[in-house]
Parts: sequence; C-alpha cells; structure tokens
Amino acid sequence: MTHSAHHRPTLAGRILANRIEHARKRAKLSMGELAKLAGYHTSTISRIEACKQGVSRPQLDALVKHLSLSKAETSEVYSLQLRSKERGWWEPFSEHVLPVTPLFVETEQAANRIDSVELQLVPGLLQTEDYTREVQVAEGYFHSETKYQINRELRLQRQKHIFYQEDIPSIRYLLGPAVFVYLNNLPSQIREPQLERIKERASLPEVDIRMLDQLSGANVSFTLLTLDFLGDETGTVLHSEQVGGERMIEERRVVSRYADIFERTFAQAVTLEEYLT
Repeated sequence: MTHSAHHRPTLAGRILANRIEHARKRAKLSMGELAKLAGYHTSTISRIEACKQGVSRPQLDALVKHLSLSKAETSEVYSLQLRSKERGWWEPFSEHVLPVTPLFVETEQAANRIDSVELQLVPGLLQTEDYTREVQVAEGYFHSETKYQINRELRLQRQKHIFYQEDIPSIRYLLGPAVFVYLNNLPSQIREPQLERIKERASLPEVDIRMLDQLSGANVSFTLLTLDFLGDETGTVLHSEQVGGERMIEERRVVSRYADIFERTFAQAVTLEEYLT
C-alpha cells in the first residue's frame, strides 16, 4: 500500500486520514474523546479526518498512543505521514488547477480500475493534443497560450502515468453518441488522429470502450476510481464534474448508486467496433 502512495502526497494524506478515522471508530472513541486523550481540540481531529489539514509528526505521535494500532498499522501510518509531505509531480501546475485536481490525478494514477462515462467529449486520457486545444478554444476556458500549455502538459502527464507504465489499470469507457457527433464535425486533421488514438487505446487488452446507442440511466458524465488498498469503506471513489466544479465523493451509498448505473448501462452498450461499422 505504501508503495502505491509513493510520490502521491495528496492521496497518502487522504489514506492516512482514513486510517486514523477507522482506528478511532474501532477503538470506540468519539472525536471529542480522542482529542481529549491526545491533548487537542475536537475540531483538530475533525479536520484531520476530513483531510482538511495535514498531520504533523507530533500530532501523529499523540494519536497513535490511543488508537491501539498493531505494529504493521503503526508502521503504515508513519510511512503515510512521511509520504504526505513529499512533493507531488503535479505541483508545478498547482496554481492553475482546481483544489480537487491533485487528489483526482493521484487517485487516478493509483487506481487498479477506472470506469468512466463521458457523454459529450472524448475522455481526457484518450485525447490528442490537437483535440484538447480545439475543445478548450471552443469552451473558452483559456485565454492565453501559457494557460493552454499548462493544461496540455498536465493532461499529457496524466496519460503518461496511466498508459506508459508496466501495469495499466483495467479501464472501461462508456461514450455517448454526442462524442462522435462533435468529433465528426471537426477538421480532418484533428478528427482522424483522434479517431486513431481512440482505436489504438481500445486495442489494448486492459481497455474496453463501449457506446451508448440509446437512452440509458447514465445521463451525466462521471468516473469511478477503484483502489485495492483503501479498504472496504473507501475502495471506490467517485469523480464528478458538474456546474460549479469538480467533486470527489467517497460516501458508500452515493458511490454504489453510480456503480450500479455504470454496470447496468455498460452491459447494454455496444462495442466500439460495432458502433463504428
């Protein structure tokens, strides 16, 4: 697990917060009770567990004394605390991205399964540079070449961390018809390379791309990221892009609902090959 969090400080911090919360509940301690035992205010424990503040070494020392951790668990939380202080590969872009982006890209990179619904555009991990530029210009998000280059480099790094590693995660995409409506209306010098990129990725044994050719329960775009070292409670995380910004959701009830929608819809969808013939 600690290897999976290496050079992913935001994710390491989130896992550490999860471990502390789980251990506290296992010890049958309220936040207030743990705070009193450790010598901190209840709001400090609340912010730590909500991952709204990091955990210093002295704080962790005080908490560990009252959490009844095994030797392995103790070693893990100290390792996570150290890793949470590392410099993430995304940090050069940190001033230009949304607050949720670091956690998203690190979770995406560490996931062993990625399930994604995209109704309007080619998913970011499949986009070519020219397609990315075309979309950003059309949406009017960036008004300077500098901002475009920053976003472009971040996207390229995301693709590199997923597709140019030894173990590619299992990836399943559900694409809406509008994805190809927009793509087919682009100039051929943008359209053709992008179509080839989609086919190239679809040919990988780890990647399964399917198309929605009818109305379905999947009426919003979202991504489910599954990690095999987060534990039962937060094994899958939902990333949702909506009006007002992006969100990362771990609440089991919400995640399960989206997972059910994905599985039902994926089973009914046609393969990319069938759709294109």
